[in-house]
Formats: sequence, C-alpha cells, structure tokens
Amino acid sequence: MNYIKNTFLFLFLILICRTTKAQQFMMKSILDYPIISDLNVGSDYYSLYWVAGKKGARNIYYYDPTSKKTHRLTNFTSEEELEISQLQINSKQQILAFVRGGDHGGYLNHLPLNPNSNPINPGISIWIFYLKDNRMEKIALGDNFQLSPDGKKIAFTQNGDIWMCHLDHPYEQKLAVNIFGKCSDLQWSPDSKQLAFVSNRNQHSFLAIYTDSTTPIRYIDPSFQKDNNPKWSPDGRQLAFIRHFEQRIPTDSILKRIPEKWQIRLYNLTNGTTDSLYSSKNTLASGSEPNTSGGFNLNWVNNQQIYFLSNANNWTNLYLLNTKGKSVQNITPGNYTVEYPTLSPDKKSIVYSSNFQDIDRRHLQKVNIENGKITLLTSGNNSEVYPHLLADNESLFYLKSEATTPPLPVLNSNNKNINIAEVGPSFPQIGELVSPKEITFPSTNGFTIHGQLFLPNNKSKHFPIILFLHGGPNRQMILDWHYSSYYSNCYAVNQYLLNHGYAVLSINYRNGIGYGYAFDEPENTYSQGASEYEDILAATKWIKTQSNLDYNKIGVYGGSYGGYLTSLALSKNSDIFKAGVDLHGVHFHEPEEAINKYSEAPDLKQSLEIEKKSFALNYVANWTSPVLLIHGDDDRNVDFIQSKKLADQLENYHVPFEYLVIPDDSHHWMKYSNQVKIDQATVDFLMKHIPIN
Repeated sequence: MNYIKNTFLFLFLILICRTTKAQQFMMKSILDYPIISDLNVGSDYYSLYWVAGKKGARNIYYYDPTSKKTHRLTNFTSEEELEISQLQINSKQQILAFVRGGDHGGYLNHLPLNPNSNPINPGISIWIFYLKDNRMEKIALGDNFQLSPDGKKIAFTQNGDIWMCHLDHPYEQKLAVNIFGKCSDLQWSPDSKQLAFVSNRNQHSFLAIYTDSTTPIRYIDPSFQKDNNPKWSPDGRQLAFIRHFEQRIPTDSILKRIPEKWQIRLYNLTNGTTDSLYSSKNTLASGSEPNTSGGFNLNWVNNQQIYFLSNANNWTNLYLLNTKGKSVQNITPGNYTVEYPTLSPDKKSIVYSSNFQDIDRRHLQKVNIENGKITLLTSGNNSEVYPHLLADNESLFYLKSEATTPPLPVLNSNNKNINIAEVGPSFPQIGELVSPKEITFPSTNGFTIHGQLFLPNNKSKHFPIILFLHGGPNRQMILDWHYSSYYSNCYAVNQYLLNHGYAVLSINYRNGIGYGYAFDEPENTYSQGASEYEDILAATKWIKTQSNLDYNKIGVYGGSYGGYLTSLALSKNSDIFKAGVDLHGVHFHEPEEAINKYSEAPDLKQSLEIEKKSFALNYVANWTSPVLLIHGDDDRNVDFIQSKKLADQLENYHVPFEYLVIPDDSHHWMKYSNQVKIDQATVDFLMKHIPIN
C-alpha cells in the first residue's frame, strides 16, 4: 500500500515538474514575432505599407483596405539578412522604392554591412517595386534617395555625390552633383524640376539647389554655420531650413553649459532673399534640439505655416510658425513629450504620439491647426506610435503594442481596430507573459525615477532581480512592449528572465526622454560626472526596502549607453551587483579630443580628472563580479576598441569575464541567428551566476 502511495506521489511530482517546465518557453518562442518598421502610406493616403522582419527575412508588406487582406510584396529569404529602409510610394505611378542594406540606425550609415560574412559585401542598393506589374528590380548601388513627386525620377547619393536616373530608363544613371563636401538631405521641389540638398563641409555646411547639368549650383545664404533640414513650401516658391550656430570658443569652460543657438530661416526663390523666421531663446532648453525621433521635425502645413518640435517650454512640444507675421504658437502646451507629428491629408490637423496623461506610455492625439483643439484618439493599457491619417481624415494607420503583445500594425477604421499582422505560431500564450508594474523612487538632486517592475507569477517570497539599463541615452522604456526594434528585443529578454523566475527592473534614469528638459538634459552626466549612475544606485536602495526582492542577488545588463552604466555598476559596486552582461558599452573617453578642442579652457585639468572618473576603465582594480562582454566588430555606434580595451584590463587584473564577439555584424544585430545567440548568452550568463534557490 505504501509502495502504491509512494509511486503515486512520485508520478504526481513528475507531472508537476513537467507542467512547470512546459510553462518555461524558449528564447526562439519569445522572439517569434515580426519586427515592424517603416510604416508608410501611399501618396493616395489609402494603401498601407510596412517592413516586417521574420526570423531574419525582411520583406515589404501591403494591406489592401478594399479586399481587407495583407500581401507580402517582396520575397527576400532569411539567407539575405539585409535591412530594408526608406520606403517611398507614388500611388499614381504605382511605384514603390526602397533601400536594401546598411545599418541606418548607425552613425556611419553610408557604409555597407555584411552580416552574413559573404565573400563579397552586398553593398547598399536602391530597388524599385512596380506595383502594377508585381515585379521589382535593383536599379543602383546607392543610398538616401528621393523619389520625385511626379514619380518619374530618382536622386540618390553615392560616396557623397548625387546621382540621378529616369525610371523609364533606370539603368541610365548619371552623375549629377560632384562638388567639394558630402551631399545629403535630398529634397525635390514640388514640380520635380529642382533638387535641394545639403553640402557638408566639416566645420560648416551649405544649403544648395541643383537645377540641371548646365546651370551652376545655387548656394542659399552661405555662412560660417551649419545649415540642414531643407523643406520646400507646397507651391515650391520658398525653402525653409534650420541653421545651427557654433557657440563655444576655445577659452570657454568645458564643464559649464552654455545655450546652443539655432534658427528657422526662409529662402524666397522669387527674389533670392533669405530671412530669419524664428530664433531660439538664450536658454539651455530652447537652444537644444529635441532628442526624440526626427529632431525638429520641421515641415510645412501650407504656404504660410510651418510646424516644428521645440523644447522652448521645457518639454518637447509642437509649435506652429506663421511665415508672414513670424508669430509662433505652442499648439500642444503641457508637461508631456510629442513624437512623430504627421500632417493630415486635408492639411487641417496634425496627428502625433505623446505621453500626455500617461507618462510611461504612448498614445495618439490630433490637434486642429485652425482652433488648436486637441482630440485624444487612443488610450488605455497599450501604446501607439507612428500615426498616419488616411484619405478620409478619420481612419488611422499606426503601430500598437501592449504589455503582453509586441508592436504590430493596426488600421483603425470606423472606430474599430483591424489587426493586419500577427505573431508567429510558437509565440507564448498571453497567460505566460506578465504586465510590468509602474514604480517610482527618489534619487539624488531631487529627481524622481520611473521604472517598470516585472514580477514572476509564482508565489516565491524572495526573487533574485536583474536590472535592465537602456541605451541611448535618449530613450524611454514604457509599460508596454517597446516600439523600436532594439528595445523590443530587450523587452522580450526581460519577459524570458521573468518566465524563468527572475524579477526584472527596467530603469528610466536621468538623461533619457519623456520627463521634461530638466530630466532629459541634466548636469554632470556621462563624461562630466556620470550622475545618472546615482539613479542606478537609488534603484538598489529601493530594492532593499522590498520584502519580495533579494537584495543579495542583483544582476545587471544593458547595451550601448546601458553597457556603459553596466560596466560602471560592476566596476564601482561589485559588492552590490553580483554579475552583469555588458553589450557594446562605452568604457573610456579619448581625452585628446578635449585637449585639442578646448586647449585654452580654464577648467581643462579639472574636466579631464572628472572625465577619467566617469568611466569603468578607471575602476577595474576594484572589479570582482563576473561579466560577459558582447560586441559586434562592425559596430558603427560604439567602436569595437571600447570592449577590447576593457577586456585587456580585466585580463590584467584577473577579473572573471567571458566574451562573445560577433564578426561582421553591427550595433543592431542584423542577423537573426546572432540576435538569438546574444540573447541566449545574456540570460544563460545571468542565470549561471545568479542562480535561483
């Protein structure tokens, strides 16, 4: 009888273990969803397009509102893991153009990338998809193209020069502009007869206009400053642009901040005159360029009105500028951050994403240009970004995510959401995922820090906890699945750790975005004192007060700027942080740069001393916690030497470390198998060194 009871108990325990084990999903499962980018609409404001990466295969998709069906247009395979970007659609000519290759989230985005380690680099190329014929072709090696408004020509850059071709004969390309400097920011005039561009010349840049091969380049109000962001008025008679002024001189203090200066200027093509429409105020906030996507987001409403983003009110708000009277109005006043402003088809309103009334999420609003009325378009326990109003000026196309659902494209028509993409078959069930909890805690200098706390569903009373530190630093993690591809992946890793029994705390430290200028651009950060690290320590003090979190089992990981802070945590406080993963972090700063640029600065010596103490390389002698270093050797955002020098020092001081070097890949892991390998290595390392009891 006892034997039967014992056997039954044994089988029961096995069943429980198997059930528990089955609830722990695999890394490939949590990554089984499409990575969405480049949401766009046709010039008819009716057809919907986007790029989706599925297990490395990046392709362009199209949703037909008439048939209510989603179609894949391109057929690239997972063996060709190249980025697709810069979608442009001319609905009248039934042409879709795009760029394939490179890493356009990197600083050196003009350089080709070879993540598959092919014997010959595939380069960066421009492709045309003929929607009417359902066929496509690669027409040129090039980048940063502009499809002309009439859909008949393409201009693009190659090695800093401008090339052009007519789409009737796409292979008959001609060199259009080959001048001193590097050309960028191409913008066709509305009649497709002229091309505005920026000529970058190191310490200054000019705005210029190309007409044809026999007409000299026209330089617009050339100066000693840097001009960029050219935008044609709808009638093609005016050209607006941004001018940045160099404010610092060699005798200025390095540590004391001074306001930057910028202007919105207007060139009149009829009489050849240039006028200043708007100048930033002499304050740190007003002089700063918004850190959100697109910077100023300068654009025209009509021939007399321009909209742009500014921090003049200490928050990133949307402003309306009248070109005649030069009057400026903040049309989204309030303590919130505006992103991705887009003009409606009827030119009567601007739709945008913001954290209005929900500071750790994103929702869509619409502001009426004439009367300033703001309408809330979305709300709830979800986030929405990249909005596009369609031809009826009511239907919306955007990206939506929830805490347990990754960002997917959505069409909202007649107040009903139509999901036009879906996750993969192995993606975990909603019940296996957890919604993070919003928390706040105090830090130094009077800052209140926001974070997202992920707690496992089981009833353990003492969870080991992993701190996730985002990069940027101009980023804000939200209470939903993040909308950028890099942080969407990080959110998936956090859910994996959670699923395997770890609590995770994602920290929005100072120097990010979303909480106003004083928080987003504080003093003494990075190389001038690393004050944001104080927020990481403040998080550990908060953890110590929580009865369900194990203060003696704290790990940390982060990439890029998050890697910088991870290395600081491990090097300065191995007594707190038991292990960490540093992905392509910054570990030292070249002081020669400061010496050369500010050789007469009165606080040069003090600045260099502070700079040295702001990086992990200064504290390796105190470092005892194990660390995993991960870096791609074709990283264009953080040089590979940053991890090499740290690894050399760790070796010299006998600090326990492991490494994972990824040949030929970049900061944003273009190759899917590399992404899976890196994610798995990250969690395996943390789980090995911070085991669950």
